[in-house]
Amino acid sequence: MFLKQLKIFITSILESRNSINSIKHKYHGKRVLLLGDGISAAYATSIFKSYDYIIACNNSINNKNLDNCNILFHIIMEPDLLRPGKHDDVRELWKGVHKLFPTTKLIMNPFGRFFNLMSQYKNVIYLSPYHKHKLNDKIIYKNFSAAFQASIGLALICGFDKIDIVGFDAWLLSPKNNLRWYSDILEPNKFDYYEKHEPEDFILLASKLAMLSVYTYSNYNSIYTFIHQIKLDSNLKKYQPSTDRYLLMRNDFKNKIEAIENRYYPNGYIVNKN
Repeated sequence: MFLKQLKIFITSILESRNSINSIKHKYHGKRVLLLGDGISAAYATSIFKSYDYIIACNNSINNKNLDNCNILFHIIMEPDLLRPGKHDDVRELWKGVHKLFPTTKLIMNPFGRFFNLMSQYKNVIYLSPYHKHKLNDKIIYKNFSAAFQASIGLALICGFDKIDIVGFDAWLLSPKNNLRWYSDILEPNKFDYYEKHEPEDFILLASKLAMLSVYTYSNYNSIYTFIHQIKLDSNLKKYQPSTDRYLLMRNDFKNKIEAIENRYYPNGYIVNKN
């Protein structure tokens, strides 16, 4: 308990309070796309340019179909990934990406300040995983602990009241699947699994304040009845990540994917099948 309270205290001090305040309600009434790097994102590339605003998480930003899109925020809530020496491949990759999107704000855990002392990343907003955003007199959103939670919370801070989501398959689709669109796997459906799942508090809260929609495809449907489904074209070619992924990657991601896989995901970012 003491350690958690200490983390809450330190991250609150290190937050970018002025920057966070500057984006509050800035996009009230607008629609946004939250983009994760699940398999469904590979089926949704044609819709990216139809959005005026996109919030991208982790390696979802390495999809070349995002070129010339307006990516408001790139969320990385794991500051350890920016540690010099330990994660050089990832750090160099994201530094290159941010040169392509110079106006994109990088959302980072405040502990990331210690790995960004030389300002290798520009336009950073440090956001505590314990940040509390008061939505009205009775409702406070306070879960920014990981990329999906932070992307939902950030959209609410900005005032978006129509939130479309794709690429967060393990959170929102049934059957569930934890693979990424860049996983070195030929048949991702072999890693589908079913799991009884009660609605998370942060998702329920968000659904009361904004219209949530999730892109679905093939036999994958929304796990929650209160989240609207947007069905992607059923005639799309079946996506096979191990071969098709190179069609979606920018060259810099192609050049680093094997090194990243060998170090972090030697089996294609697979979780055990249930």
